[in-house]
Amino acid sequence: MRFRLRMTLALLGLRMTLALLAGGALHAAEPFSLQLTGLGGYWFPSGAVIRVPNDICGGVQVRLGLPNANYVDASDLKLKLDRAYPLPRRLKSSEGHILVVKAREPVGLLTAVEHRIEVETTGPEPLRGQWTILHWDLGYMQAVIAGQDGAPIQINLAQPNGVILLPAKSESTVRFRGEVLGGDSIKLIAGQTRISRDPSQPGFHFDRQIAIPPETAEFAVRAEDEFGNSTTIVLRVVRSPN
Repeated sequence: MRFRLRMTLALLGLRMTLALLAGGALHAAEPFSLQLTGLGGYWFPSGAVIRVPNDICGGVQVRLGLPNANYVDASDLKLKLDRAYPLPRRLKSSEGHILVVKAREPVGLLTAVEHRIEVETTGPEPLRGQWTILHWDLGYMQAVIAGQDGAPIQINLAQPNGVILLPAKSESTVRFRGEVLGGDSIKLIAGQTRISRDPSQPGFHFDRQIAIPPETAEFAVRAEDEFGNSTTIVLRVVRSPN
């Protein structure tokens, strides 16, 4: 009896989560997220097309976050990398279940021009996540998610250009300047700071000084709209030794 009650509550929790996802209420908190080891510590939500620099990727980590992880056992997660089904290491953390796949070769993982990563839970109402990984010649990562109307947002970042160079250990202020192309309801966030458009120019131009904390190793700039479209640029922060 108690087992049936727990199963009923688990299915109810999953149904509520799926209903919210379908309505867009949890767009900012997709059940699955992806981290690319060696390329940065940013967690990319499911559905993203991620462009990465031609650096060595040491592995991938896929996380099923809370509250979904409360209703799913880690052993019920199935991971697919292109056409293969790797045997990931399964970890439990305060943020949910994590599947870890490490590269076995010195050249790293995800060395082809394009890769597809998929994950799903077993059961009658499975949760699914997927990412497309593409390589490009730029030195930073970019993730694009096309929402309901399928119109991607473009961030043209004139400054900084790919890498943020800062003096060692101290908090610094960096100028962020550029343009966002997309719809009329775009919200732009650099780190934790909301950036407004420059009213003196047409479209969505911006020019803003942003403080970078001394412990920051990477910095994300994200543009999103009310339809679920979003683009995120993850910039590396490099500090001088002196």
